[in-house]
Amino acid sequence: MTAAAPAKKLTPSGFEDLPQAELGQMVLWYPQGDTSVEPLPAIVSAMSPTKLCLNIIRPNTYNFYIVDGVAHRDAREVKERRPWVTESGCWEHTQFTKKVLALEGLLQGK
Repeated sequence: MTAAAPAKKLTPSGFEDLPQAELGQMVLWYPQGDTSVEPLPAIVSAMSPTKLCLNIIRPNTYNFYIVDGVAHRDAREVKERRPWVTESGCWEHTQFTKKVLALEGLLQGK
């Protein structure tokens, strides 16, 4: 008998407990949800409890490429490669933000 996979931790509102971003924050965006490719920098322009709207900064362009409904790379829908992830991609924190969050955790004793 195999052990069941541990249940995903949920927030009080019932959403997956995934990393959050703030309005105006820089994040990394993976086109088509493919985390094996080089990510592009993006700015968070709107948020919902589970998705972000990102203004993507593409090389050699002056305009933003705007993508809505972007889930975090650890979200179940990204890992399951749901069809809309191919259109919206996925995001994660920059290395700098990860370091700041780790330091914050140390200071708070987590």
